[in-house]
Amino acid sequence: MLASDELDFVILFSVPNLIDKLASSIISTARASGKLLAVMVAGDASRGSEIEKAGSPVILDTGRGVRALASLTAWQEWKDTGPSAGLAGSRNPRAAATIDDARRRGEYTLDEAAGKALLSLYGVATASDGLCRKRFGKCGQA
Repeated sequence: MLASDELDFVILFSVPNLIDKLASSIISTARASGKLLAVMVAGDASRGSEIEKAGSPVILDTGRGVRALASLTAWQEWKDTGPSAGLAGSRNPRAAATIDDARRRGEYTLDEAAGKALLSLYGVATASDGLCRKRFGKCGQA
């Protein structure tokens, strides 16, 4: 299962005695795959620390574990698609275009003026750029 390119990680959920019996297989499988194999156990597995030392998290609190892995899933999707991917279908396609245009130019950060313009597209208030203009003549120049 971990060999599949469709999976980024696997969560194994079981009772402690089964996790203890499978500990060696869990460790070798996780090492061979190079992917995350998380173990969620309903109780305290005696070989849990051995599994953790080998690099697989052992999660004892089911609710907390699911939230953590949901965050990991969201991060992986963000990493795979890029931060502006979610903007493409949003209510503001101009924001996505601004980011995508900058990327095409090889820019991965925006100057102050462009950043403020992008934030304003989403209705985010920013500090006045009066000080910037006064000191540098044009906002965004250093």
